[in-house]
Amino acid sequence: MILSFSEYPSFDYNSYRFPYCVYATKELTDTYSDIYSRGFLPYSNDFSNNDEIFYLARSIRINLKGKTWCYKQNNVFNKFSHVFDNKDISIKIVVKEQVIDKPEFREWCITNAKNGFLSEQRLLYILSRPYLKHILIFKHKDTPLAYQLIISEGKSFFHTWFSFYDLQITANDFGKWIILKVIEYCKSQNFMYYYIGTCYSLHAFYKLTLSCDTEYSTGNGWSTDISSLKTLLLKQQATE
Repeated sequence: MILSFSEYPSFDYNSYRFPYCVYATKELTDTYSDIYSRGFLPYSNDFSNNDEIFYLARSIRINLKGKTWCYKQNNVFNKFSHVFDNKDISIKIVVKEQVIDKPEFREWCITNAKNGFLSEQRLLYILSRPYLKHILIFKHKDTPLAYQLIISEGKSFFHTWFSFYDLQITANDFGKWIILKVIEYCKSQNFMYYYIGTCYSLHAFYKLTLSCDTEYSTGNGWSTDISSLKTLLLKQQATE
């Protein structure tokens, strides 16, 4: 793993804080599990770079060997059991080559990218990444409800890198229910960890409510002190 550093144009001389971004380039002897366990996640904003680049972040993961659910998650499951019959729900994982060349798949992802963040150029770049090998297809009967771009390595971890769900369905907690069902699937398949990206603002606060066995990367290790992170996010919001 080759580390590199880039300066971010922000500083605070009063507290002597000078931000730098830390990146890791995968080498042949590196495993994805090791990279993820050190708090790095895939970087996809430089379309000209074909290396496998990862960035150090406040990564969020769920320990699937622990007590995954509490009343909050069970409430969401119970709510949607009255909307979708569980026997009509299917989760299928396919190799990406089966779907990425289909225009209807790419159009579905772009159309259902929340807040319109995804351009076709960026999607094509993301789909070309070598660590992306599988697509998760979430259906109700024959109707797709969600597609997820998946990164995994054996049973050591499962990362929902990007998730696209039907934005026409406006039921409260619909996107959260999709993620919970995927976590449930991962637990049933004996994965060790489920990764769900980063958490730096209240927009990502929901990631801290997906399980009662959640951890976050501090840059030096993993912490289970989710209450402190929630407090930090709330204080940060209050000062903005």
